[in-house]
Amino acid sequence: QVLKIVVILTILVCFFHLSAFSQTAKETFLKGNEYLQKGNYQQAITSYQQSIKLNPYHKIAYHNLGNCYLNLYLSRNDAKYLVHAEHAFKKALTLDTDYISAINKLGVVYEHQKRYKEAWRCYRRVLEINPVEAEAHYNLASLFQKNRDFEKAILYAKRALKTKPNYVDALVKLGEIYQKSYHDIDKASMYYKRAKELEPENRLVRVCLSEMYAQEGLIEDAERECIEMLSLDPLSLSALSQLVKTYTAQGRHEKIGPLCQQIISITPSNNNVLSYSSVL
Repeated sequence: QVLKIVVILTILVCFFHLSAFSQTAKETFLKGNEYLQKGNYQQAITSYQQSIKLNPYHKIAYHNLGNCYLNLYLSRNDAKYLVHAEHAFKKALTLDTDYISAINKLGVVYEHQKRYKEAWRCYRRVLEINPVEAEAHYNLASLFQKNRDFEKAILYAKRALKTKPNYVDALVKLGEIYQKSYHDIDKASMYYKRAKELEPENRLVRVCLSEMYAQEGLIEDAERECIEMLSLDPLSLSALSQLVKTYTAQGRHEKIGPLCQQIISITPSNNNVLSYSSVL
């Protein structure tokens, strides 16, 4: 009888311990999600690593950890983050081999590493699991664009839109291909403007529209897009750079100096700053 009581008590202690253990893992995971949504990637990484340490079978924690590293790479252009992202996405896939989002993101990592065949295999794998997965179609469009196969790039971007009609990135991709590869301003304008209607504050859309207007010689429209974008994000390098090009085309040199100074203050270590320094 005493032995039975001891066994029951031991089981109860273990149960409550594991329950508390699991709860802590969940709390650190949710905290990581909060940091990720705010763009605090380093803090999110710390939280996800703590969560994984407590629960090494949480595939979403590994996936989100990979997302943090991928975002850090995109903002800092440091290849070491791609290595960490690749490891995290692969860990998620050891827990679920058909985890679509992790396969897609691993393909994106390979694409940035210029491992195009491996990226292509990832995207095709996603479509084997789900033939109407919009992100995989978009990623294939991006891949074919890099390989200068513009017809296939358009085909897959349109497939992405067929599945997800309000897919802004796919609209921008189509506009970009028609503008820069086919020089078809009418079609490019149609896709860009539709994207702008869906997401008026999308910075990429504004930059593309500004470049297109400048290409057409519609300088005032190009300037307006940049100024509106800077009202949304005063530190937007793409908007500042495009304004420099626009004012240079107009010969408004008095406007260029302050913009170059602002660009240099934002990215003092960027090699491209040398060209702006020479203007000053």
